[in-house]
Amino acid sequence: DAEIAPRKDALNNQIEEKNTQISALAEVVSDLNSLKADMTSLSNTTQLSPTSANTALGIAVSDSALAKEFTADVTVVSLATAQTIEFDDFTSPTAAIGSGGVTIELGTWASPYGAAGSNFTSSSTSSFSVSSTTTLSAFAAQLDAVTGVNASVLDVGDGTYSLVIKSELGASNAINIDVTSAGGVSGSTTSLNAFDTDTSGVASVQKVVAADASLTVDGITVKRSTNSITDLFDGYTVSLNSTYTTAPFRVSAATDVDSAYTAMNSLVSSINVTKSLFKGLTDREADGALADDPVVAAIERKLDSYFNGGITGFFTNSVYMSELGVSTNRDGSISLSESKFRTAMATQNSSTTAGGNNLFNSVFNSSVYSDSPLLKVEKSNYIDPTAGVYAFVQSTGNPPSATIDGSGSNISTYDADTAPYYTSSQTNTAGLKITPTTTSNITSANIFVGTSLLEQISTYIDTVLASSGDLTTRETTLGTQLTDYQIELEDTEAKTAGIRERYMSQFSAMESAVTSLKGTGDYLTNMIESWNSDN
Repeated sequence: DAEIAPRKDALNNQIEEKNTQISALAEVVSDLNSLKADMTSLSNTTQLSPTSANTALGIAVSDSALAKEFTADVTVVSLATAQTIEFDDFTSPTAAIGSGGVTIELGTWASPYGAAGSNFTSSSTSSFSVSSTTTLSAFAAQLDAVTGVNASVLDVGDGTYSLVIKSELGASNAINIDVTSAGGVSGSTTSLNAFDTDTSGVASVQKVVAADASLTVDGITVKRSTNSITDLFDGYTVSLNSTYTTAPFRVSAATDVDSAYTAMNSLVSSINVTKSLFKGLTDREADGALADDPVVAAIERKLDSYFNGGITGFFTNSVYMSELGVSTNRDGSISLSESKFRTAMATQNSSTTAGGNNLFNSVFNSSVYSDSPLLKVEKSNYIDPTAGVYAFVQSTGNPPSATIDGSGSNISTYDADTAPYYTSSQTNTAGLKITPTTTSNITSANIFVGTSLLEQISTYIDTVLASSGDLTTRETTLGTQLTDYQIELEDTEAKTAGIRERYMSQFSAMESAVTSLKGTGDYLTNMIESWNSDN
């Protein structure tokens, strides 16, 4: 025991420490997953509350960077419709339809019930051939494969079948069918010409006319090719549900400070839960399980940098949570001042400049926008540009050109002769599409690329929790160390028997030697006593 117990105690202590650290790391992983879930649920929270006084129209925020408070009076005159064409009285879905060539044209009927193809203005065409073995169902499948066309065979219910062809919504998406080189069905008068609308017109087979939606906004007539409108009010999507022309009804958006405060308070609470866990696990004075763990300490510092650091890309200067009333307490937790938050919200909403709402958005909503009304800025779904503020200049020429932060390299120009737009593949701005509303020079404009606090934290959490992330690597390292200590303990326990056997062997040999020496001593004593008695 004197030789083995100290080593076993040391190994058992190491094993217990590693188990405690691994368990604590599991707490960190669980908490970060919870924080990520909170970030996801709070992301895209808007401080604006859009309302419609009539169910004929619905409205929702689509881009918080562009959305602002507004009021408008609206009537919904008509909805956008898709053209519906019916060819009826077929006896079976497998009925033969004839053969020939078919050209599908998408465009606009100048007169919806026009009698000739000259009334149709085509914007795109698609052609295919129909063989003599093609059935009605197979023909419907060929039509349905054409972009912008939906076709199917409908069982009418009276023993007959109809070929139903529908366009996309909007007057400019109507369909014209031009049949060429038509052949009839053997032994029948049926011919592919029955489907031609280019010559005979569409009046006799058209059930619904392709039409644009029509509405009035503050007395101004507006038409759109869809019932889901994204360019009527900047930053909002308008959904037309039904017509309503009795009287104008109010559509508006106002800041809901109560909901905004609730969202910010929820964020602060989530952050404090994470801060409290990290503080307990890394506290040296309280012998925290991860007090000396470099990886967890680095994660704690990184999270603090998000909570306390500046957020770029929303204004010319960085934005801080303190501007929204968030402050750090002595114990490391953070708190939210409701009065300061409400004052900040009132101040930002009084701004009429681009990005006026972005004090709140910098926490909850990533955005790209320009401070120039002459620029529309969009971001790719596949490439994330680096957050920041970039100077944009457009120079007229043949073709026109653009620079970002003074450099024109890796900026591509499209539609230069009509309405130019630019895409960037520069390192920091890759993925941006910039569309000017003018072909004149633009000498002073800024592009703002902002990554919200929530998105930054979520992305970082994904990184550290990834299979190759810091926490996974650290857990693997601790697991390896635990295994090594367990193996060493097993080896130590295995050596105990050998040590005990060695000591027993040595003891036996010593006992034998002592017994032998004692016997020799007894012999000598007896012999001396014998000598003495003889004298």
